[in-house]
Amino acid sequence: MKRLFYLMIAGLFVFNSCDIDSNPLPKISDDRNKFEGTWICTDESVVFGTSTFTVNINIVGASDTVEIKNWYNLGVGTTTLGLVADNSITIPNQTVSGFAIFGSGFYSSNDEEIVISYSADDGSTQDQVVSTCTQ
Repeated sequence: MKRLFYLMIAGLFVFNSCDIDSNPLPKISDDRNKFEGTWICTDESVVFGTSTFTVNINIVGASDTVEIKNWYNLGVGTTTLGLVADNSITIPNQTVSGFAIFGSGFYSSNDEEIVISYSADDGSTQDQVVSTCTQ
């Protein structure tokens, strides 16, 4: 009788352990992942015309924040913050190396590119720019 009881208990553990693997937890994705990396950006600027340069986008801090190094080709030591939600990115109004910068854009998975329209104002001239970034 004891042996039957122990076999039943052991059987419960075997059957229960199978259930754990059959219902894995869903992966939590981060909208910022698609923006992260090294991008080659081509700016169409009212003031400077067309220019091409590299930026690095890194995930930082809060669940929606990224840092963009070398935005507006201001140098690799400069950091511009962006806020990501789904496929959209917003550059909130901020001062970077003496330029007031703000704008918004989107990530296109079809084209694997980021397109951002933004403004850069150094206090005397306001530049309107459309930046297309590819990897």
